Amino acid sequence: MREPARDKGRLEHILTAINNIYEYVQDKSYENVVTDKILRHALTWNIQVIGEV
Repeated sequence: MREPARDKGRLEHILTAINNIYEYVQDKSYENVVTDKILRHALTWNIQVIGEV
């Protein structure tokens, strides 16, 4: 069984990553995401955070 404190930390990291993604794509179009390399990198990084936690 996992430790509740570690689970809470993991969930907080997931929520932070989700909030980051939302903040990054708010007011952006699909074209913005496709053409902005830095934005794509930031989104990919946060998706990886969600998957690894």
